[in-house]
Amino acid sequence: MATKKQTSPEPDGEGARASSPANAVKVKEKPLSGGSGRRAAAEVSNMTSAPVSSRSGRSNATSEDPASQQAKQFDHAIALFQSGQFKAARAIFEQVAEGPTRDLTFSAKMHVRMCDKRMEQAMPSLETADDHYNYGVALTNQRRLPEALQQLRQALAMKEASYFHYALGYCLALSGDAPAAIQHTKRAIEMDAANRTALRNDSEFVAALGSANVQAILR
Repeated sequence: MATKKQTSPEPDGEGARASSPANAVKVKEKPLSGGSGRRAAAEVSNMTSAPVSSRSGRSNATSEDPASQQAKQFDHAIALFQSGQFKAARAIFEQVAEGPTRDLTFSAKMHVRMCDKRMEQAMPSLETADDHYNYGVALTNQRRLPEALQQLRQALAMKEASYFHYALGYCLALSGDAPAAIQHTKRAIEMDAANRTALRNDSEFVAALGSANVQAILR
């Protein structure tokens, strides 16, 4: 026959207090005194303010600092300088010279002087219409199209010639101005029928203007 196991009554006193949830909470809520209390309060204060400084950090990270911006401008100016666009490069080098990084400032000022010298050397003495035309053609071959257009238009302003119109039409085609290119090319053919054959055999001109536009001109 099985016997029932007697359960011993719960102990009074300290044992009961140790297992009481209320007493456990009281132990956790016991305030810290002296230096420990001040350190705990400081830690809580830092924890509550951390998200604010984190958000501020993200906001500042989105804006580019002046030194980085100066470096990017310098790289762009160097690319223009190497492609022969000395006037445009000079303008950007002047901006870089005002930046915070000393080495880039010094180099930019040096490149400003180099641009001035290159422009002085590159600019020939232009007196006649043919001088402007020849210089315009050279600029077109270098793909310095805005400057080339200026020279070719100056040549036409001084004298009208079929080859001036033809060269200007080609430069305009390269620049993406098809209507103006068609106009000057038609005029070149009207003034000299030999330009019709020249256009038909000029693969670069046809590619720049488009075969459909060329066919319309040659009709």
